[in-house]
Amino acid sequence: MGNAISAALLIPVHSDIVILHDAMGVSEERIIPKISKILPRRTLIEYHPATVRNSLPAGSLHMPPSSLLEIKGIWKHYGATAALRDVSASLRAGEILALMGHNGAGKSTLVKILAGSTRQDSGEIMIEGKALSGGVREARAAGIAVIHQDLSLFPKLTVAENIAGEPSGRFSYSFRTSKRAAAASLERVEANSPLLMCLGRNVEELPLAMKQRVAIARALTDDSGILILDEPTAALSLQDTDHLLTYLRKLASGGVGVIFVSHRLSDVRRIASRYLVLRDGAVALSATPAEVSGNALARAMFGEAEEIGAAKPVRTAGQAQKDVLQDTLTVRNATRRGEFSNISVTLRSGEITVLTGLTGSGRTEFAESLVGLRRFDRGELSISGKPLSFSGPRNAMRHGLVYVPEDRLRSGLFVRRSTAENLVGATEHQRARFGFLGKQTNKASAGISDFAIRCQGPDSILDTLSGGNQQKVLLARWHMAGAHILILDEPTAGVDVSAKTEIHKQLREWAAAGAALLVISSETDEVLDVADRILVFHAGSLILDGLRTEMNREQLMAAMLHGSATVEQIPAQTQGEA
Repeated sequence: MGNAISAALLIPVHSDIVILHDAMGVSEERIIPKISKILPRRTLIEYHPATVRNSLPAGSLHMPPSSLLEIKGIWKHYGATAALRDVSASLRAGEILALMGHNGAGKSTLVKILAGSTRQDSGEIMIEGKALSGGVREARAAGIAVIHQDLSLFPKLTVAENIAGEPSGRFSYSFRTSKRAAAASLERVEANSPLLMCLGRNVEELPLAMKQRVAIARALTDDSGILILDEPTAALSLQDTDHLLTYLRKLASGGVGVIFVSHRLSDVRRIASRYLVLRDGAVALSATPAEVSGNALARAMFGEAEEIGAAKPVRTAGQAQKDVLQDTLTVRNATRRGEFSNISVTLRSGEITVLTGLTGSGRTEFAESLVGLRRFDRGELSISGKPLSFSGPRNAMRHGLVYVPEDRLRSGLFVRRSTAENLVGATEHQRARFGFLGKQTNKASAGISDFAIRCQGPDSILDTLSGGNQQKVLLARWHMAGAHILILDEPTAGVDVSAKTEIHKQLREWAAAGAALLVISSETDEVLDVADRILVFHAGSLILDGLRTEMNREQLMAAMLHGSATVEQIPAQTQGEA
């Protein structure tokens, strides 16, 4: 045993690994206490005897990183659209894996599959070497916890009740028991947790950063080994972001595997052990920070850089109308607390304005406020010089202003009704009897033909159409309704390349005919391809408002990712990865 101790003493001070071979011929009961005293903070690897793990003091032993999670060849289709295409990845104990990509890249679909709420078409999910059968209960039992942006907490219940879960007590509810259970859970997760001081407060009274800690603590109460966080820093201040990232590092150091879903490169660079970037449903990059140099992350997320000043497709129809653009919709100093501030924009007839920005930038909230789905706290809106204030989308429609939502199935279409009923839905509601829409087959057939909607006819149930054709039905509806100001939120999300091309062509034709369009898009390629004018939101502010011909990809990314109006304003240490 003396030789073993001597060998340990010869290890350099900064060594990370000590390997004990069985060939030493020394009983574990005798050697482990000695090694523990000499190397209390070393990483010690012992492949076979389990007592090595159990004998060392807390924090002195980290077994070699093993795969907690393996994702093998996952495919997922929604109709004809492939949301995930042969995605493979892994997550190790103690690792923070940054899952990145634009909206529509496949991140949400992958998270849903891991959480068990959606099943893959093919491929396999392995948890510590065992196949995950699927289902929310099975995923939770396997140690997977997902914290969504809405946190899914009970605001009217206390911190203790949210963490402890079901009320305890044999005959009646006992807050004291819940408080004890929550305190015990917190002590296991984090010593001296700040949540211990507010176990009796209702969750709704807490700031967002503390609510996130409650959600994380609740997720880890069941000894979850895999923690998935969806855009956890999107609505946090810089100080709260710092605290959250520090907290996640602590959890990872304790062996929890973390999947950190985010658009924010600044946060990702600070915390990630590895990057996994999805683009168009496929893995565009899987690498460690040390393996990523220059603007590799940006290229993976946004695609290869285009040639600066590349020309847009030339419009032919109605080009004369674009010589003089008329101001159609004007917004001045629009503010809604906590979402956007002092926004002034102008939409012009014959022009496609594209609004872009990362998740949490305030772009969708602003668009919804234009049609009355939300209210400005301050600011003015006018159409053709006439000040207006809308009580809702129907009121806005009377002035030719329509909003086409991103979630077409939930907010835009009647999926169990016919294609004809969906096409005439914008105009027939006023003449509908007993809440049923008329078909107006001839009018619907014309819409199907004009927009090249692939279906078996006007009577086809909408749910049987592909995502791209469903989206074309939604666009055709508003074209048939005669709208002249259109706000379209992610109009090509979830559609295939062919449908996307057709939709882009339709947008250009609308603009050439004199309509004013505001298109919200997360896809850099789409922004640059479609836009006449580009607006960029960052953290609730309008950072950039300029003509497409005066802007390139680098400027656009600088504004989106860093809130900088020019490439030169990106900090030197991060400019390469913009």
